[in-house]
Amino acid sequence: MSHSSRKKSEIIDHVHGLRWGSTVLIAWDAHEASPVQVRVLRSPIDSAEGPDDADILRLRQTLMCEGALTELRDDDTLESAEWYVYTIFAQDSEGAWHEQHVVRLKAATEWHWSRDEEAGPGLSLERLAEMRRALPAS
Repeated sequence: MSHSSRKKSEIIDHVHGLRWGSTVLIAWDAHEASPVQVRVLRSPIDSAEGPDDADILRLRQTLMCEGALTELRDDDTLESAEWYVYTIFAQDSEGAWHEQHVVRLKAATEWHWSRDEEAGPGLSLERLAEMRRALPAS
């Protein structure tokens, strides 16, 4: 079991998401230049309470990725589903997990968040655009 906190520690600065057909793309930037350990959980219902919620069947959370990553491509969604909810956790230097952001995506929508709006969208917006160009036209 991982130690976690729902406090929004400043580990991730920007998050951008896109739901297009049966694909979801999410990209993010760490506060520091170096990659951080992240864990992303997905649910059709609600956000995760903690980073280990995928281990508890009744919570309906699926572990989508874990590691020193900066983006996620999820091709395992249903176009007919109204919502998909992704909860992003990041690990601090002491090994504790902290909830960073909850991304709620309806069909054919984009989502953007920046910790400091004046700082611009970060490199994750460029990565999201590159990922989107690789999607088949529908």
